[in-house]
Amino acid sequence: MILYDIAILIIGLIIAIFLLFYLTRKFNKFKNIELSDWFVLALILFNFIMFPFVILLTKINFNSNKLFVNIISKMPYELAIYFFVLNIIFLIIFILSYKTTSTILTKYNFKFITFFRYKEELVVIHKLQLTAWLLFIISFFSYFLYVKAYGGFFGYLKYADAVRSGVEVMKNKFSFLSKFGSLSLISSYIFFSLILVRRYRKQINFLGFVISFLFSFYVLYSMRGRVSFLIYFSILILMYFIIHHKSIKIFFSNILKLLLISFVIIITANFILKRVNYDNAVKLITTEFSFPVISFNNVYSSNDNRFFVDILYSPLYILPSSFYLKLNVETASSYNTYLLYGRRKGEGGVYGELPLDLISFSFFQLRILGIIIISIIFGTTISFLNYFINKIKQNNIKILLYSYIALNIVVLSVLYGDINHIVLRSFSLIFSFLFFVFIYNIRTSYFK
Repeated sequence: MILYDIAILIIGLIIAIFLLFYLTRKFNKFKNIELSDWFVLALILFNFIMFPFVILLTKINFNSNKLFVNIISKMPYELAIYFFVLNIIFLIIFILSYKTTSTILTKYNFKFITFFRYKEELVVIHKLQLTAWLLFIISFFSYFLYVKAYGGFFGYLKYADAVRSGVEVMKNKFSFLSKFGSLSLISSYIFFSLILVRRYRKQINFLGFVISFLFSFYVLYSMRGRVSFLIYFSILILMYFIIHHKSIKIFFSNILKLLLISFVIIITANFILKRVNYDNAVKLITTEFSFPVISFNNVYSSNDNRFFVDILYSPLYILPSSFYLKLNVETASSYNTYLLYGRRKGEGGVYGELPLDLISFSFFQLRILGIIIISIIFGTTISFLNYFINKIKQNNIKILLYSYIALNIVVLSVLYGDINHIVLRSFSLIFSFLFFVFIYNIRTSYFK
């Protein structure tokens, strides 16, 4: 009955309002937004609002995926309530882990960032500029070698959909270089952070941003991912808001603007990439955000547990997929896809993978124990990253890291919580940061 679905939606909205009240009090008290706050906001939006809305809208024929409609229509109502309960458990343990880690780090004042010793501001800016240009060069030539086997930059676009779908179009010895294309995104972030500050608005920085932005757009287009487009532009917008906000209230209102802009971006990206045609925007949003409902139902209904092998294998995911596939390592999302379709991505007409959201991924490990352990790991990690960012004195670096981690790591992990996806999303930032550390420690006299 639709009345049950409406009741579930109301329960979700009540929890969301309570959490928003908690965040508002926290904002007013501390006058800042930590990484943990972004996680709470994402949980509110995706798991307490979007999740029940998808169920309701699917029941009234606002979902274009017939398989998903069939599954959601047969879901027991109690399952949505159980999903809410698991989210609350995860959130409570996450906050406790986050605060405990933060207290320990602050108390003992760990010296994590020894390579960020004091240097003249201008020297640091010159090194940032050099890093941005070198990252762009590495990105361009890496992607050039990768797409060469497909006929070059334009020729690759004919195969992009097939490659994304897991279909092996041809053997490519440079396939491992594809992930280096995303370094251009980091390059554009660096140049953008520089031109946002009046004293660094030089022609060379504008030129760097335009070139890296255009190539980043090509890379994103060739990857055929709407979410990648969304996150890329959202990070640029967030960086702008951080630089120009004058109070926490203005910043919070800008976050609401970012949310509205994000929906416009994802609808526009769907049109640009010519993916699936929908009758209207509501069907687009409902269909595209159905996978957390399907994944949770999928994981809950199965008797399988991953027993945290995904965490153990996580260091392997930074390597080319061909390497760990030879070791018979299967990601959680790949197995989740198999449970739903009976086949994996690229097999027997399955042209996409069913991603796991953070709650489903955690539950997949070892049911309720998985929720507890993953929430501890996640809370501790995010707390460490928040402490790490706050220790950085150079504003451009701090804003870039904060924006990237807040949106691409913290927020997006609520929807795409498979550790494999998190590692892949983090690759370009980790590589770029370590590369900058190397440049940073080159003799200062060369940059004066």
